[in-house]
Amino acid sequence: MIDRKQVLDRAERRAHAARERLTGRLVDIQQRLDPQTLMIEAGRELRQRAGEWISDSVDAARRNPAATLATGATTIAWLLRKPIARWIIGFFTEDRTVPSAEALTAQAIRAAAIRAPAPPSSRSEQHDDQPQRQRKPARRRPASEGQGGNSA
Repeated sequence: MIDRKQVLDRAERRAHAARERLTGRLVDIQQRLDPQTLMIEAGRELRQRAGEWISDSVDAARRNPAATLATGATTIAWLLRKPIARWIIGFFTEDRTVPSAEALTAQAIRAAAIRAPAPPSSRSEQHDDQPQRQRKPARRRPASEGQGGNSA
């Protein structure tokens, strides 16, 4: 017959080994779920997939350069669609006639009439109807008065 002590020892060894395996798995899971580790792994995966995508794109462009050129031109045209539209509209709606000297003069007169009068620019400008005031020269003090020192 099997001794009870041997059975109990064997069960304890199995339980201890199972606890060690469980602890090791928990440590592995904690290390994998560490935010810094997750970021490092995500960065590696992203670099790997981006490299594969770029490599595949370059290979496809080499196999079919006409399609690549058409795609690039379409993309550039789409990005610059507003400036291109303004240029086209301006090209067809622009007045190409050269105005005469009289028309340019009349246009300048109309623009000047619309403009508000300019405010007086400074006090120094005097009108003809106002007499100019003469400024009195500043009174000079003798050097001994203005110093504040004792001079006897």
